Amino acid sequence: RNLDEFFMVRVATLRRRVAAGITTPSPTGDTPRDRLARVAVTAHELATRHADLFVGTLRPALQDSGIALLRWADLDELEAKRMRGVFVERISPVLTPLAVDPAHPLPYITGL
Repeated sequence: RNLDEFFMVRVATLRRRVAAGITTPSPTGDTPRDRLARVAVTAHELATRHADLFVGTLRPALQDSGIALLRWADLDELEAKRMRGVFVERISPVLTPLAVDPAHPLPYITGL
């Protein structure tokens, strides 16, 4: 949540400042463009670390515990049928656009 908030609020603010041509440095001497560039580098490093931990640590630990992550092509017919049902019943309704009018107000939908 903190990382989501950071990008939705703080990085968005930096991007708006860069787009507006604001070059006023912060007390540390960095311009919005400088800070945005540092965020991009750090975010890339974090994403790489996350992927490395997943591939090198988490996925093998899951597999050792009997939990396998499969591609769709790896499922047998019964598993694919079951997953289609899960999609239709639980996932598709969340992805499907909703009609909104005064009689049917927009339900709360979390930003995450």
